[in-house]
Amino acid sequence: TITGQKITINGKESSQTVSGFLMTLPLLPSDTILEVVEPASTPYIDLTIAVAEQFGISIERVEESVGKIIFSIKGGNCYKPCDIYLEPDWSSASFFAVAYAIASMGNRREYLLKGMKCGTSQADEAVLDIIEMAGAQIRRVTLEKDGLQDIYISTPNILKGFSFDATNAPDLFPILTVLA
Repeated sequence: TITGQKITINGKESSQTVSGFLMTLPLLPSDTILEVVEPASTPYIDLTIAVAEQFGISIERVEESVGKIIFSIKGGNCYKPCDIYLEPDWSSASFFAVAYAIASMGNRREYLLKGMKCGTSQADEAVLDIIEMAGAQIRRVTLEKDGLQDIYISTPNILKGFSFDATNAPDLFPILTVLA
């Protein structure tokens, strides 16, 4: 629904639509209020806002309640060039983490996810907690450069069942079906 300078969208199906609006609306000539009802995958929305801010775009979260987020977005902006550090991608790494948990099952071998950033705002970093819940062991070695970590994954015994709500990390769902 679009009325004047206010846009209301349902974010239940995907955070990608919300991210698209958050990246585009600052470029319009006038200010906009973006109301997102039933937002899903909110960590991805937060990541979009954090990246936009690095490029000089300010997106204000004016209200947040269960089932709704309202953003105030100033118009007339333009993205400014900047130097940006791109973190290693947990969505991609999750496939290897699960493969390593399965491949090492019962054979005492460790597999390495090299140079990962831990403590990020990436929702898919939760894969480490999930494979631990399933019986894998995680050993972290902090590297001196950039605070990255080498993550060693092994499963000394048999993997077991786990429970995880993938609402805010839907990219994990396909690989978690393999783990299950």
